[in-house]
Amino acid sequence: MDKELKNIVKTALIMTLVMGIVGLFIRNIVVYTGLMVGAAISILNFLMLQRDIKRIVKSGEKAARYAFTGYMKRYMFTIIVIGLFGIYFNEAVVAVVPGLFIVKISIYLNQMIKYIKALIKERR
Repeated sequence: MDKELKNIVKTALIMTLVMGIVGLFIRNIVVYTGLMVGAAISILNFLMLQRDIKRIVKSGEKAARYAFTGYMKRYMFTIIVIGLFGIYFNEAVVAVVPGLFIVKISIYLNQMIKYIKALIKERR
């Protein structure tokens, strides 16, 4: 895995751990579980996207088909998990949504850290 991708996954895992610790203070197991499941879905979708991109690049003529099937797998996976949470734990659906943004937030956070490091290095 590329260094940049490892940093994104590492930051997402750290943020998930922090969310888990904060979730313990909420003392609502359904909300806590929803946050953790949302974060897990986000990280798994990101890793599946990485795998799909490698497969698409190597595939040549079948790239469009692989792209579409990968896209559908990731979204169906997300919809099924959110649907199951909606059926069994109504309030957890709301808690799953913030967890789904963990990878996006970690990407932005990694870019901000890089930018701040570059500014500090430039001022020296």
